[in-house]
Amino acid sequence: SDLPDGPACYQAFLRSFTTLNRTPQQVFDLGRKTVESNKADVVRIGEKLFGTSDFDTIVARSKARPENHSQSKDELLAYSRGLMDKAKAKTATLVDRMPIQPVVVEPERDFEEAAGVSSHYDQDPDNAKPGTYRIQLDNWQTETRGDAEVTVVHEAWPGHHLQIALAREMAPDTMISKLSGNSAYREGWARSAEAMGEEAGLYQTEDAKILRRVWPARGMVVDPGLHAFHWTRQQAIDYLVSTGRFDAKAADDLVDRIAVMPGQLTSYDSGGLEFKALRAEARAALGDRFDLREFNRTLLEEGVVPLSEMRAHVEAWIKAKGGSVPK
Repeated sequence: SDLPDGPACYQAFLRSFTTLNRTPQQVFDLGRKTVESNKADVVRIGEKLFGTSDFDTIVARSKARPENHSQSKDELLAYSRGLMDKAKAKTATLVDRMPIQPVVVEPERDFEEAAGVSSHYDQDPDNAKPGTYRIQLDNWQTETRGDAEVTVVHEAWPGHHLQIALAREMAPDTMISKLSGNSAYREGWARSAEAMGEEAGLYQTEDAKILRRVWPARGMVVDPGLHAFHWTRQQAIDYLVSTGRFDAKAADDLVDRIAVMPGQLTSYDSGGLEFKALRAEARAALGDRFDLREFNRTLLEEGVVPLSEMRAHVEAWIKAKGGSVPK
């Protein structure tokens, strides 16, 4: 915001990554509201699990449980690979069509690990070859099994791999999906997948239910905080640490990411919240006629599109099934 035309440039970055016409203030306010809602959920879960309502204590105890940690890189890798088949089987209950392309878990390559690249999904356009979930292992001493479970769901089943591989097979006619993409749809689906993973019983540990809630929407707060509202680096780090997911080093790394990709980290939950809102709208409109598998196919069948087009497509589906949509 201190650069010439900086505010207009940041607004353009937000629209590019989220496909929504929201101001930095609107993104920031929605992010803070979502963070507080997730923190309240953590407290609710933590009261049952640990008998305390203190957010910091709940997160710390969840991360510290010995049974929630691996003893080596190899053990973390093996645990994540073991989750893959279980996640695939559960995912088949969420969609009415599974992609033919498999997905495997492999360690990050040396250059990725040396650069501090986070775990991520590498697609392969050849369906005869698997997609690859590249897992970061240099943080094995602090990465919990709960974190590992959420990441498998986000990156593979029913997250990125399902969406990307299925879109390639379905080859939608939607022209914009052939010409461009956007983070809000891709990451929004993966964030939605994390929630569906809990509903479908994909997570093997209770800690995953806590840890999947201490990451969402932080980017919606810190990204505009830094670029639009003159937050200091330390202010951003302190917020990320205080809201549960990150230690100081990870938060410091994340600030670098936000600095070089303005707006991108707002896209995950800008998209995820829109997926969530559409599901609530469809369920309210259709009642007993709502079918999650059919709803998910409707979300996926156009490929990667702007969120406004996704909404229009879903609302047309609701109307076709005899439901009404808000004007």
